[in-house]
Amino acid sequence: MILLNGNLFSREILMKLKGTSRISGLAVAAASPAPSEGFSPGLKCPNDGFGLYSEQHGPEFAHCNGSVWNPLGSGVSYEDFPFPIFLLQDANETQTIKEVLGEQNPLKICENPLKM
Repeated sequence: MILLNGNLFSREILMKLKGTSRISGLAVAAASPAPSEGFSPGLKCPNDGFGLYSEQHGPEFAHCNGSVWNPLGSGVSYEDFPFPIFLLQDANETQTIKEVLGEQNPLKICENPLKM
């Protein structure tokens, strides 16, 4: 189980975690304050391939050609992760988990989980 700081929650990290079989779950501590650049788990082009954005209406509209509806879209909502992902919104929950882990195991704090 991984406890991830919400500021590190990104498509890049999620895809690297998805590629390992050593993870049974991911708990994400809500970022406080929220990242100023924002985040969207949706697609950059919602409904891509359907309606006006399909090939049958011409290449000028297909796949949001010419406009990006959701520039922050990461597409992680459309990925299949082999482990559950939980959001911890309460800072007390996060602190309690850290304390319990620290009592049971030597707590390993890492600023970048991809370099552990």
